[in-house]
Amino acid sequence: MLIIISLVAGCNQDPSTQPLPNIIFILADDLGYGDISCNGQEKFSTPNIDRLALEGMKLTQHYAGSTVCAPSRSSLMTGQHTGHTPIRGNKGNPPEGQWPLMDEACTVAEMLQKAGYVTGAFGKWGLGSPRSEGDPNNQGFNVFFGYNCQSLAHNYYPRHLWSNHDSVALEENQGRATGTYAPLLIHEKAIEFIQENKDKPFFLYYPSVIPHAELFAPEEYMDKFRGKFLPEKEYKVIWAGNFPEPARGVLEKSLYGDNLMIIGDAAGFVAPISGEGIQPGITSGQVAGEVAIKALKAVL
Repeated sequence: MLIIISLVAGCNQDPSTQPLPNIIFILADDLGYGDISCNGQEKFSTPNIDRLALEGMKLTQHYAGSTVCAPSRSSLMTGQHTGHTPIRGNKGNPPEGQWPLMDEACTVAEMLQKAGYVTGAFGKWGLGSPRSEGDPNNQGFNVFFGYNCQSLAHNYYPRHLWSNHDSVALEENQGRATGTYAPLLIHEKAIEFIQENKDKPFFLYYPSVIPHAELFAPEEYMDKFRGKFLPEKEYKVIWAGNFPEPARGVLEKSLYGDNLMIIGDAAGFVAPISGEGIQPGITSGQVAGEVAIKALKAVL
């Protein structure tokens, strides 16, 4: 889809004289179609995503490639459906990571690199262990920061993350400590990438681990809903810092000129929130992927 949009952006124009648009793809892991207020959610609001929908375009037939993480991401990166894309399940590759995307695979990041883009991925990878042929640096990304292994991404306070091929120990999270909230650290690195490359064409792939499990949230956000959805079930909150919202951060700090932002979901899982807490929703293939949104120049 990114390739098609890039071609449309330059339709009927001399490509040698037109600047390349920056591309930002935010992948919200397990965000259901009904979890954003512009699609009818009434229990809470998502104002920054709603702004993109209002001033941009809603793509209601942009579906996730599969119902689970790795094959869905493989489909996104290669542009192939699950009958052809190399990764078709969440197979692990010990000691860390998932079965690697083969070297022969052609990813959108590699294509954009050849077109002159600086490419960065920040968040959850899941398409190949560190230093394997499926490692993000070997699949077209100049910069990677985050979780290589999607299983370890179930912990928002991991003991380490990956910066390219280097394991970065998070000393504040050793043992049972919960000092460094990884989604915030990843968010800061993504913003740094945009600011460092704002004067050149870049592709930012932002596969956020939120709102997928671990399902922790700062008390300041939980407090707004206390008593509204009774009876409440016990909810453990262990961090009280600033909760990062990718759409807000990108809109406020990092968009320049002709840019493209897309927000999508990684898998076809819908988890509506009711008075009984988070309940399993209807898993019907790729229905959750309909939340993809394109932000046009008017938004930026």
